[in-house]
Amino acid sequence: MKNIATILVFLCVIGLVVFKFQPNKESVKELVELIDTRSLIDKDSLTIKTRVNIPEGYKRVIYSKGSYQEYLRNYKLKSFGSKIINYDDSEYYWQDGHIGILDIPVPKNGLQQCADALIRIRSEYLWNTNQKEKIGFNFTSGHYCSWIKYAEGYRPKIKGNKVTFHKTTLNDHSKRNSYKYLNLIYMYSGHCLYIMNFLKLMM
Repeated sequence: MKNIATILVFLCVIGLVVFKFQPNKESVKELVELIDTRSLIDKDSLTIKTRVNIPEGYKRVIYSKGSYQEYLRNYKLKSFGSKIINYDDSEYYWQDGHIGILDIPVPKNGLQQCADALIRIRSEYLWNTNQKEKIGFNFTSGHYCSWIKYAEGYRPKIKGNKVTFHKTTLNDHSKRNSYKYLNLIYMYSGHCLYIMNFLKLMM
């Protein structure tokens, strides 16, 4: 009988605690409204820099005009709520993990994946800022493949881990040919290697 009484008292105490700390609906509503009014996402903006607002008490790091960092911040985004589309025009299976999508066409060949997007953006930055001679990436084997040599007609001959370059075609410095060059890089450049180099570049 004593054990039953103890259990009943214990249950009453638990009930009082639950009732005492039961969330007030009005308080929850006010909290949600407070969070909404301080949202860090600007749904009407169309660049990386303006899509994300600066939290109170913080400020953006200043980068020089024309720098790669500034180029990335001002990269154009699609309108808020746009869906992620795969290279074959199908919808990506998960649409709840992004706040913005780069406004950049994706090749239908399916080669541009993961770090390839960073490779493309980096090469386009160098192209647009008249630094074409700096466009170049390492193959997974470690061999460097430059855009300039590719534009001059040199192509890699790959045999195992050995890579040699030979002039096999005419000069072509066009933007269209640069995307063919990038397709080659996508195929033979290691993603992890480039991500490490990218992070070093941003520091």
